[in-house]
Amino acid sequence: MEAPAGKSMPTVARRRLRGGVPRLAACAVRRHSAGIALFMVLWVLTLLAVIVGQLSYSVRGELKALRNMKDSAEAYYIAEAGLALATLALLQGSETAGDSDAETSEAVLRVNAPLPIVPYAGGRVGIWVDNSSGQVDLNTADAPLLRLMLGGLNLDEDRMDTIVDAIMDWRDEDEFHRASGAESDYYRSLPEPYYSKNADFDSIEELRLVKGVTEELFDPLRERFTVFTDSASESRQLRKLFRKGAAAEAGHINLNAAHPDVLMALPEMTEERVAAIAEFRQNRDFKSLTEVSDLLGPGVFAEMAPYVSLEMTPYYTIYAEAMVYQSKVRQRIALKIRIDPQNPQGFTVIERIEG
Repeated sequence: MEAPAGKSMPTVARRRLRGGVPRLAACAVRRHSAGIALFMVLWVLTLLAVIVGQLSYSVRGELKALRNMKDSAEAYYIAEAGLALATLALLQGSETAGDSDAETSEAVLRVNAPLPIVPYAGGRVGIWVDNSSGQVDLNTADAPLLRLMLGGLNLDEDRMDTIVDAIMDWRDEDEFHRASGAESDYYRSLPEPYYSKNADFDSIEELRLVKGVTEELFDPLRERFTVFTDSASESRQLRKLFRKGAAAEAGHINLNAAHPDVLMALPEMTEERVAAIAEFRQNRDFKSLTEVSDLLGPGVFAEMAPYVSLEMTPYYTIYAEAMVYQSKVRQRIALKIRIDPQNPQGFTVIERIEG
């Protein structure tokens, strides 16, 4: 803007004219800088919030892991206490079992039967006890009993003959195989060759090596068969003496210890009859085979009588599952023992299984 002729522009006006534009630009720059600073502050606050959230999540996770470790340790020792309690009860039961003056000869803990949950040290433990008399000893079962235990597994006659003969060939002392069996000549021809045992089974796991036994078949067979021994170093003679003595009924199935799938393999058994046995045993064990005959009928009992007994063996498996109150962590331990009066403890540990 030009001043009128002969007059000069006021000083203030001239200053405004000269400094107006830079001052406006400076204001704009300051406002832009303030916006960037605000954005940076918000971004830093967001980043800090994420870091704090992640740290909080990690701390919670670590605290949860520590609590689970604590609960797991407590549950483990509660399960240990359950095993000790069950072992003590079995020892007390074995002491009174042969006492004719005792009011009852039943063990304190009944095998293969529901047992009450036991509260202990801020948690609880469930206990289940099995006796090996509820299964068939692989080392003493004859061919008819072996075939009987293979029943109900959808095996054709040829496959059943193969497994029965192969089991008997595995445990005999020679290299002459039966009609459908196998000896070292067969096993040496396999992609991963090995020899026939030609001796007693030392563990149920050896069944995996027997001709005709697949991995799918092994699981149900493991429920039906067992091996009455606690050491691979035991001599064959000692094991035979054991079976002739304390396990005289090893070739029979104890109806007080057998699982339902084992009972189903017995002659003339149906789901209804197995259920009747289970219902009877809800409250007590069979005291005599006469009670079994009365429950199932004389005709049915006559068919199954050659294969059953009520005799226990000294071999027990104790299962304990424990947990701490207000926790989902569980610990499971199994202990296989043999009641052994010659041992100062009264029993010998055969195997311990955790998890």
